[in-house]
Amino acid sequence: MRNLNCRKTFGMFLAVASMLCVPMSADAQRYLTEDFEYNVGDLYGQGGWLYHGAGSKTNTISVAEGNLTYAGYQDEEVGNCVGLQDVTKSYSLQEAFSDTQISSGSVYCSMLINVTSVGDENYFACFVRGSDTGITDKSNGMDVGRIMLTADDTDETKYKIGISRTRSSQVDYASESLELNKTYLVVMKHEFVDGDNNDIISIWVNPTDFVTEPTALANTASHTCQDVPSIQAIKLAQNSMSRGTYPVLTVDAIHVAGSWSSLFENGTTSIQGVGANILNGTACVYDMSGRMVLSGVNVNENSSLNGILHPGVYIIKQNSKAVKVVVK
Repeated sequence: MRNLNCRKTFGMFLAVASMLCVPMSADAQRYLTEDFEYNVGDLYGQGGWLYHGAGSKTNTISVAEGNLTYAGYQDEEVGNCVGLQDVTKSYSLQEAFSDTQISSGSVYCSMLINVTSVGDENYFACFVRGSDTGITDKSNGMDVGRIMLTADDTDETKYKIGISRTRSSQVDYASESLELNKTYLVVMKHEFVDGDNNDIISIWVNPTDFVTEPTALANTASHTCQDVPSIQAIKLAQNSMSRGTYPVLTVDAIHVAGSWSSLFENGTTSIQGVGANILNGTACVYDMSGRMVLSGVNVNENSSLNGILHPGVYIIKQNSKAVKVVVK
């Protein structure tokens, strides 16, 4: 009943906010926080996860019970995780992290991984090229920034992680070997660079600085393969075409953001200038269609909300007050 009453009065508050409140600017750089808070079983259709590519497949990626943790990134268990297997004829799944194509600046993706077996130098995650029609079920946007795994040449209990720009391009591996059955924090960055065939994909493992971007362990600066005009989704992959053996691993806590530090912030959106209009305490947040997108969120003295908002225009409502904000 409380939400219904909020919806009934939204039109009045929208009108008041539009007439009396000056739009504020907000810095919301986190595009996606994926903790797999879904039912155990097929990941397809849960949250925003859709098939990548058409065709007839017999297997799909599944949500598994349990979690991965990493100090300072995901300290406590949240939701579930995903288990990637070496099974043939499997759909890959994709999830859009933006309603529009991102074609400039940088996009970062972080995740926790725990690898059981490495396979034959194959990938398990990448960005997906954007589309004018958006990310739809069975759409087949080009892979961008594949995170690759390969066995260590001298120690069968270890492996190396690397990055490639596209499906057929060369791979640059980090020099440090990683251990099987150990959880790592992996970060990938796609940087759009002016000019042709020169965008850069970079990779980090267990970065210690969560504020300032450190030097990457490996990148594709020496590659000269084709750029893509935009990216819009993240993809998880299993063996879909019997191209050798694929890695077996657990993936958890995927974040996608527009800046390094936003990957590691604890789910807040900083909104400048709200403090003077909204008191400290809880508030509701609506999009411009009147749909409540956040309920009972805290607004603190630093003008922050304990929730992530995608870019757009919103109304923050608290009792009889309403503020219109623009999230960039």
